Amino acid sequence: MTHLNVASRIARAALPLLAALALTACKNDQSGSDGASPGKPSASNPGANAAPQISGSPATTAKVSQPYDFTPQASDANGDTLRFEIAGRPSWATFNPNTGRLYGTPPAGATGTFAGITISVTDGQATASLPAFSIAVTESTGTGSAQLSWSKPTTNTDGTQLTDLAGYRIYYGRLPDAPSEKLQIASPDTTSASIDGLSSGTWYFSIATYTTSGVESERTRPVWTSI
Repeated sequence: MTHLNVASRIARAALPLLAALALTACKNDQSGSDGASPGKPSASNPGANAAPQISGSPATTAKVSQPYDFTPQASDANGDTLRFEIAGRPSWATFNPNTGRLYGTPPAGATGTFAGITISVTDGQATASLPAFSIAVTESTGTGSAQLSWSKPTTNTDGTQLTDLAGYRIYYGRLPDAPSEKLQIASPDTTSASIDGLSSGTWYFSIATYTTSGVESERTRPVWTSI
């Protein structure tokens, strides 16, 4: 097993995009129109319900004996309690109706394409859905593995405390600037991961953080290893 430590890079990578997010929010605050948006509460229409919003790009590939993990981002302008639903859930995966998280490890014999997966969110009155997607599960052809570790970022670029960290995304592949694989870790307190089933050759790894609102940081510089 190869151990790759990216502790000195992850904190710096998480911060520039958080600053950009703050600037974008300020700009949006100044560019709103005077009229109320259709379907959103306003002084003249305080009881209107705004449909929830959902976003995210689930990975469409998975490998036997390697974890798959995806959590969509959702919000509601009214602040209503949201509930998630799924159609076409793969038999090897678990779904959390409170967060929309779809995760699991395909076992041996689970190869094939699991199509027609749809994740939706509802506020009890209106529903929004991600586009239907498929997950193609293939055999793990390699026997090598890499262990990555990093440090949890704690501050924003302006020195304020980082409070909305949601997790990490590890990108890896045979080319340093064009990763072919992605592993999402939906836990802000996790600081290590093992990637198994790597075939012989050189592999490159980088990592990014993402917030509870779905904003992803820049990736770290790739680290690499030969299997």
